[in-house]
Amino acid sequence: MAFAAGIWCGSLYTWPQALLYGLVIMAATLSLWCVFKQPLKTGYAVIALFFLIGMLRFVHACALSPVDISNYHEQMLTAYGIISEVPEVKKNSDNQVQIKYVATIKAVQIGGKKAAAAGRMLVYIRQMANEPVCHYGDGVETYGQVFLPHGYNNPALMDSAAALKRQGITARMSGMVMKRTEEAKDTGAFLSTLAIWRDNIIAVMRAVMPEKDAAILAGMLFGGYDGIPAEWVQEFAITGIVHILSVSGTHIALLAGVMLWFGDMLKLRYFIKVLLAAVVIGFYAVFAGLSPPVVRSLVMGLVSLAAGIFGREKDAANALMLSALFLLAVQPGILHDISFQLSFGATAGLVFLYQKTLRFITFLPDYLSGALAVTIAAQLGVLPFIAWYFNSLSLISLAANILVVPIIDGVVVLGLLGVVLVFLVPLAGKFILILCSFLIGFSTKLNSLLATIPAGACYLPAASIWGGMVYYVILAWLYDYLPRRLISFREVWRRWPKRLAAGGMLSLVILLSYVWYPKPLMVHFMDVGQGDAALITTPHGRAILIDTGGTMGDNQFDIGQRVVLPYLKHYGILKVDYLFLTHGHQDHAGGAWAIAEAIPVKFIGMPQEEKASLAILRLQHSKNYSHMLPLYAGLTFVVDGVVIDILHAGTGKVVRTGNETSALIKVSYGKHSFLFTGDLTGEEEQLILNKNCDIASTVLKVGHHGAKTSSTNQFLTKVLPEYAIISAGYSNKFGHPHEEVLKRLSSLKVETHRTDQEGAIVFKTNGERIRCESYIK
Repeated sequence: MAFAAGIWCGSLYTWPQALLYGLVIMAATLSLWCVFKQPLKTGYAVIALFFLIGMLRFVHACALSPVDISNYHEQMLTAYGIISEVPEVKKNSDNQVQIKYVATIKAVQIGGKKAAAAGRMLVYIRQMANEPVCHYGDGVETYGQVFLPHGYNNPALMDSAAALKRQGITARMSGMVMKRTEEAKDTGAFLSTLAIWRDNIIAVMRAVMPEKDAAILAGMLFGGYDGIPAEWVQEFAITGIVHILSVSGTHIALLAGVMLWFGDMLKLRYFIKVLLAAVVIGFYAVFAGLSPPVVRSLVMGLVSLAAGIFGREKDAANALMLSALFLLAVQPGILHDISFQLSFGATAGLVFLYQKTLRFITFLPDYLSGALAVTIAAQLGVLPFIAWYFNSLSLISLAANILVVPIIDGVVVLGLLGVVLVFLVPLAGKFILILCSFLIGFSTKLNSLLATIPAGACYLPAASIWGGMVYYVILAWLYDYLPRRLISFREVWRRWPKRLAAGGMLSLVILLSYVWYPKPLMVHFMDVGQGDAALITTPHGRAILIDTGGTMGDNQFDIGQRVVLPYLKHYGILKVDYLFLTHGHQDHAGGAWAIAEAIPVKFIGMPQEEKASLAILRLQHSKNYSHMLPLYAGLTFVVDGVVIDILHAGTGKVVRTGNETSALIKVSYGKHSFLFTGDLTGEEEQLILNKNCDIASTVLKVGHHGAKTSSTNQFLTKVLPEYAIISAGYSNKFGHPHEEVLKRLSSLKVETHRTDQEGAIVFKTNGERIRCESYIK
């Protein structure tokens, strides 16, 4: 715990390595002195030592080589390296594929000059389907522009750039071509052969079972969600068992258990059985691709097997902590990884809470009490993480664990058997895979029924890290894990039941008062990449959305579902009162369908356009869509004391589509106001100026993501904002925001914030004072 705390502290601030080395030496010296002079105080010194070592290890892990490939950000170059992971190939069309390579860079060439380089880089290549693909271990060269990894920097979202950095990937490139310069050797050739075997097995699965069933079985055996229908993933998430759709610790434990049972059947010695199980799960991990979750599961499995060899099965807590210490020492950044947090938290819940929970429910039948205790212990172990990342707690996970999980476990065992038999006895292997398909179909149907049960999941508000710490302290107190000097919960209940009940009631009253007490107006400018999306929450929690973002081009990433909805749930927004779309372009309205599909939307308004865009047509087929009201200049809405004025919306008649149809929306509260401009062009800005509208505002959402054809000097002078917000994609191909626009804002001394640099930007005002906070400090 001290080592993990040191890693966390090291991630918050920048620490000089020399200072940390000095402190580590001092703490080590103090620990040795305590061993001989003050034995009873040795524990405190060792805790301090491991805390400092954790900080130092994190600083070392973050250090990059002086010639790291990330130093060539936004430069066009030729990179030379070695393919260091099995490439991922996806079909874009009948004739084209997109390939994702991970290359360890050895050298770069710019302008005819070659220089040494280091680090790993993601390289995306589009090519014809019949063109050759490079393999793991091949020496390659590629040409393109280098960029730093970048994700959507909002609360509750995984930091994809940090996740890549934990894997040593510090740059990305959309390469124009990938050429093989050297064939793979040794390890690379072996892993490439395994990848080919996997692909052949998946091809057999697709040949004998439906595509969706093959995708699920491939995910459970080899990892990944590719090809699994999004609605199935969502249903498994609702029932709380989505982890079984991909390789996890459950699969490793299941395989080890099967091998131990097989050893019992053969009457092997215990040591031989454990060794056999270790070899099999090790080979399975390699065959599955040695992804980080698989490696973590393998380490924990091997530690558990080792505990059995040395007769330390009862030391499950020490085994768990030893596994965590090893994993954090090797890769300290995984402390911030959602997969590590959930797997470690759930396992810790089982280790520390299962037996005590079981004793509370002994009145239930054995088959039910065991499953219920497992579910409760695991959920309690990860509750703050579930609240932070998902804002939802499954209330039907017990039923899913009893009815669905055993079937899926059987599918995993049968699937692995079928994979082996496909090579040895092809006909038998195909028969078993067909049986797996039948079981997958039955289990998904059963899970779908469970997911549709009303109130099957409840909303969980996100808590800060300090709230999470308080939760775990209270949990430890309830389960009697605090120091003996502190009185236990049971003893408090026995001595002072009335006082404890009164304290609980008082706490509930204080909590409800906090929830209902009016809060400041909050205006959120979400990081949705190259697009716009803003959330306004009123003092009493009413929600207003202005634009919803959306991915450009043929990218299948749904901004509404993957970025905007998690943001809404993180802030407790379970319904939207008003959804205003400034116009129908994909980067402003593309996320609307997912929002209206998932949560109620009371009112949708947008300027009339001559032809509905694809985003609007899709929105009209969403579950919660009723109708869309046209916006026109002069409309005013008042919501909980917040005034929303439509200052401009074309001519009020049906007009052509495009940026020129953008609505101009002003939101006012007390002395402060916010002006939303959509993609207004300079010509439309002049029309607004000619109408002499009151556009003066405290905060301006800069038009068209900072394009130089918008935000004219005359318009900015009339608005005269204190703050300007530019919502643009990181290193976008349009060059937004344009340098000329930034100069115009600077000349007016406007404090400018950008979502591509600061992530989500939030304003809070009580009508008198206003302050601005950004997600990236």
